[in-house]
Amino acid sequence: MNNDETGPPPSAGVETAVPRTSGGAMRPLRILWDWTRSLATALVFFLILHVFLIEAFKIPTGSMEGTLQIGDFLLVNKLAYGAEVPMVGARMPGLRRPDRGE
Repeated sequence: MNNDETGPPPSAGVETAVPRTSGGAMRPLRILWDWTRSLATALVFFLILHVFLIEAFKIPTGSMEGTLQIGDFLLVNKLAYGAEVPMVGARMPGLRRPDRGE
């Protein structure tokens, strides 16, 4: 029977073995590298989000009690008014300028 005309392809239904590496220590090092790379990527995304886009604050005292209560949580949109660039002292351009009372 010719596989070009009829029947399943030659590899159908045949499981192929995954080739093993020669060094037994390579697998744990690869897993450790993958985890380290994933955690570093997550940390970079978190820092960009935290520094330039949004930040959470908790109200510790009653200094703003007319509008906020002690223990309230706020999410601040830094993108709206321009975030401060760390260690430079400059501000990024914001989407709008704050009005009086904001």
